[in-house]
Amino acid sequence: LISARYACIHGMSEQQFPAPPGPLDVFDWFSDDRRQAAFVFKPNQMSWSMMVHLVDLDVSPDERQWALTTQASRRTDIASLYPLVVYDNDKLTGISKLGSLPYSLANLAAKGGICGDQAHFTSRVAKSFGVPAMKVSGEGRYGGMGHAWCGFLTAAKGRPVLEFTGRYQYDFYYTGDIFDPQTRTMTLDRYVALGYDGMSLSFAKAQESAALARAAQAGFASNPATSLALAKEAVKRNTFCADGWRVLLSHSVSGILPRKEAQGYVSRMLKELAAHPDLTIEGLGIYLEGIPTDQVDERQKLFAAAYALYAQRPDLQVALRMIQCGELVAAKREPDALRTALDTVVRNAKEGTLILPLVEYVVETSKTFAASTPSFRLEVVKQQLTKAEGDFPKQRGSTVSPAWELWQKLVGSL
Repeated sequence: LISARYACIHGMSEQQFPAPPGPLDVFDWFSDDRRQAAFVFKPNQMSWSMMVHLVDLDVSPDERQWALTTQASRRTDIASLYPLVVYDNDKLTGISKLGSLPYSLANLAAKGGICGDQAHFTSRVAKSFGVPAMKVSGEGRYGGMGHAWCGFLTAAKGRPVLEFTGRYQYDFYYTGDIFDPQTRTMTLDRYVALGYDGMSLSFAKAQESAALARAAQAGFASNPATSLALAKEAVKRNTFCADGWRVLLSHSVSGILPRKEAQGYVSRMLKELAAHPDLTIEGLGIYLEGIPTDQVDERQKLFAAAYALYAQRPDLQVALRMIQCGELVAAKREPDALRTALDTVVRNAKEGTLILPLVEYVVETSKTFAASTPSFRLEVVKQQLTKAEGDFPKQRGSTVSPAWELWQKLVGSL
């Protein structure tokens, strides 16, 4: 990838896209005094880290001007742009209404497209109005083809936050991937939102904490005491500093940070970053590395407590259960592992594809028990899976869910 231009877009040839603008063209677009009144957020008032998803503007000057001229009424309602590109069901069969026409904002508005085209249109119109925006892609509960939506900067009570449009909550798209135009890598949308939160409190402190975290990482092995002190200061200045937390909790693994003190930091992290569970679960994972695996009961208590914390993120609950069950198996507590996995499947059957790894574990373990333990009651497992089956998503619209097909294959093998 050389830009986010082609991300999430399918069925188009590179020749349909206009030549990408050069850096001076983009600079002129955002710095021209005559255009400042049209911008929702003034470029000279934004931090460079927020502008990363603004200046990666890859549409032609004509397209930008079209956006300013025709979509002016939506400049402060970015969410309303997504459905303007009418969904083109025919494109799913390989026959796009856009055909061989140029891939432009105006043509997308006129001919329609699928979710990737809707995300492209929304994010590029938003950028034209000075709103940092990005295409996001992820997979929901039905499995199979993924989905694309749009993230964009907005303001909530005077603070900049990352908002989304086209992210259909009923499909359970808990996380999505974003192309980072600065690093040329993919990053989690939740981490972009985390960064926005840090900068919204204080850009200066966010920058300082990032520098402290980098220094802490550099000295982690050679000067652990100094590294720990720098990491503590990093999270003190900006609680949203992900790298600061990573280094800090990593010192609990080596013992440089005493476990009791580490417990205090974990409690603080869980409280202050409750809205950012992807980081907190990562932090918990690091902290767990410092607890010997033979301390099974202590580790299991932590798993149980953590599971309750992520009630709004079943995807993270399922991930925790997979690790928890693996440790129970390693501790020769296979019946406990099976009960835990089966209970999680029944409680979270509506999550579809997310629970399939646990379903596979339940099925394969039950087969093993049935073959080796005459007293094992396979019919109980079947009854519980039948109970869960009622909640499992079987189709989206008129299309059978690939996740449902895999469920039937797994459960049918019992």
